[in-house]
Amino acid sequence: MALSTSVVRGRDDFVGSRWHAAIGHLADADREDGLCAEDLERMAIATLLVGRTLDGVDLMTRAHERFLGDGDLVAAARCAGWIGMQLMFLDEKARSSGWFTRARRLVQELSEPCSIEGFLLIPAALGALYGGDAETGAGLFGRAAQIGEQFRDADLIGLGLMGVGQAQIMLGRTDQGLELFDEVMVSVTAGEISPIPSGIIYCAVIDGCHLAFDVHRAQEWTTALDRWCRAQPDLVPFSGQCRAHRAELYVLHGEWEAALTAALVAQEQLRRGDRHAAFGAYYQQGEVQRLRGEFKAAEDSYRRANESGFDPHPGLALLRLAQGKARVAQTLIRRAVADTDPATRRRRLPALVEIELAAGDVAAARSGADELIGISQSSPTPIARAMAHLADGLVLQSEGEAAAAS
Repeated sequence: MALSTSVVRGRDDFVGSRWHAAIGHLADADREDGLCAEDLERMAIATLLVGRTLDGVDLMTRAHERFLGDGDLVAAARCAGWIGMQLMFLDEKARSSGWFTRARRLVQELSEPCSIEGFLLIPAALGALYGGDAETGAGLFGRAAQIGEQFRDADLIGLGLMGVGQAQIMLGRTDQGLELFDEVMVSVTAGEISPIPSGIIYCAVIDGCHLAFDVHRAQEWTTALDRWCRAQPDLVPFSGQCRAHRAELYVLHGEWEAALTAALVAQEQLRRGDRHAAFGAYYQQGEVQRLRGEFKAAEDSYRRANESGFDPHPGLALLRLAQGKARVAQTLIRRAVADTDPATRRRRLPALVEIELAAGDVAAARSGADELIGISQSSPTPIARAMAHLADGLVLQSEGEAAAAS
């Protein structure tokens, strides 16, 4: 049976990353004659990529059911897994758990193993990673990557290596983590990985580079992400997060107006459906406002960042210091440094040194500065060295060693 013109155009648009056009043509074909499972899955992916998450989940559910009806349990399990992932990102824990359970049950019914087994390790790996158990997360991500290699599943290999890299950085093994990031980004930039996993990997790698104090890599991959997003004008997910990353880089370079503009664009993408744009957009806006002395506005930005799930420290602690509340700032930054993973702790140490000195605890500031010096020696990036030297100099001055501080 010949394919309808709408299906042909929809498939061509999908391959060309013209997501709105793909949705339109495939929707026309769906109304005319109905869509096969593969085209329903394509339409679901395109719908997710324009930021219509719930509609995308509904379409992916239809694709899952159609694959079940066709007897394709592997594809049905794949759809169930992605439905679970999308619902997990929406924090719908019960529904996502139900879909993951269904996917596992379908995999168990198969007569032979498949790569979906590895994909279903990713949620547990993420839970361990962000639940404070990076070692377990690294093991699960590593197993997922191995299964991906076994079945030559580029998406699974990429997600697995990305996760191992994140875990290594969180565990303080910065060089190993960055090497894995470089490896997986070769596949992403070569177009070997499909759109949704590519976007997830881009954003996770850039975030990991920031955690590792590797601004050069963060800049390079943010530029690559920007090109990737611009090549897909319809794209909503990941584009806002790209702008939030750009805002952070602008803040580091002292380009405050550019940082605010990027943060506002990220917030607009959040309103369009890129829920991940919240992770950084409000915080970076707050950073600029704090540095400008716009304390009330900064307070509101940090509050909105916190409401979106983004930890407002060290910015909020530094705001309290700027407001003359050194003891409050000290309590906040100590808690923020103690209750986190090693990589995030390192990024908060410069603020800890500044606040401890302002609060009069030179010994605590010295401890933080010494930790930064150790980090700069094991991971000698320019920004790590600069932060270590600055912290050491400030503490030496407070210790009465002005000549050494200079």
